[in-house]
Amino acid sequence: MFAVALLQAESWIDEKQKKLEAEMSKGEVSSMEDKMKKLQKHQAFQAELTAHDGRIQNIKDKGQY
Repeated sequence: MFAVALLQAESWIDEKQKKLEAEMSKGEVSSMEDKMKKLQKHQAFQAELTAHDGRIQNIKDKGQY
């Protein structure tokens, strides 16, 4: 059970990291609209991290035993 949960969490993290790296490779944005879109994406990502915080902590706790 722990191994499955760990693999799922790692997969989710890898997916998010690839998306962030793709966004960073697009370069600097200049328009206010593009900046607002990036801010909204960042806020959505933070909300998603917060939503998964309990699950991630549970996996960490299981791994320490």
